[in-house]
Amino acid sequence: MREAQGFGGAASYAKFCTPLLEALDQAKMPLLMGLSGAQGSGKTNLAQALSRLLMAERGLRVLVLSLDDFYLTQTERKTLGQEVHPLAATRGVPGTHDLVLLQAAIHAALGGGPVVVPRFDKSKDDRAGFTELKGPFDLVIFEGWCLGAKPQGMPRKPINALEAQEDSQGVWRSWVEARLEAYQPLFSQVGLWAFLAAPDWPIVAKWRKAQEMDLKKAGRAAPMLEPGVLDRFMMFYQGISLRLLEQMPQQADWCGFLDADQRIVSIRTGFK
Repeated sequence: MREAQGFGGAASYAKFCTPLLEALDQAKMPLLMGLSGAQGSGKTNLAQALSRLLMAERGLRVLVLSLDDFYLTQTERKTLGQEVHPLAATRGVPGTHDLVLLQAAIHAALGGGPVVVPRFDKSKDDRAGFTELKGPFDLVIFEGWCLGAKPQGMPRKPINALEAQEDSQGVWRSWVEARLEAYQPLFSQVGLWAFLAAPDWPIVAKWRKAQEMDLKKAGRAAPMLEPGVLDRFMMFYQGISLRLLEQMPQQADWCGFLDADQRIVSIRTGFK
């Protein structure tokens, strides 16, 4: 293990990412890289920055896939809400993604393409068509908030008002843990793990609100800004997010620790 600390702008940011770039240089391609971190932690920005850098300076063909694009359609999630539990209709947790589409996309990307990728419109809470991307690809950067999470055998106790009041019997929590088991074969294909660690949960909620504000400034619908809506929505993510914040810094090959302004202030690496 080695650690680096301090932040002083773009130069230091590049320094913190150097061990990650070096590991990618030595990795056998094609490679699936998992990039995990709580909402608003900067996963998409880091994935895009790495993609541009690796294509420009290393000549690698890079594909970035986001877990968020693979949400089930609104109709499919409404069915889950009727058949499983009302909370299952809300996008986000394991069980609300189309794993068949996701596995097909990753298989195609690592196999030479072409890759069919769905697009999800969060402002409409529904799928917005598909895009076909031509391969082959050397590296697939797969980013998502719950990547790397492992299921718990027993349903945990409620940790917020949503779970205590709307899932008092643990039906929804048990379903999420059971569905998370189905994600494990996918996670096992990841050859390199990177994690962005937020300082704490309240900061994550602040970052998520900032994302909604950006949508509003861009003239897009931002329904999460309605009073109480975002606070409730974040409770869906809290349990697994806290689990990852506890476990992934030690398990990931590269972990970037963030301050309240989403800047990397230190890293921890565990490349084998």
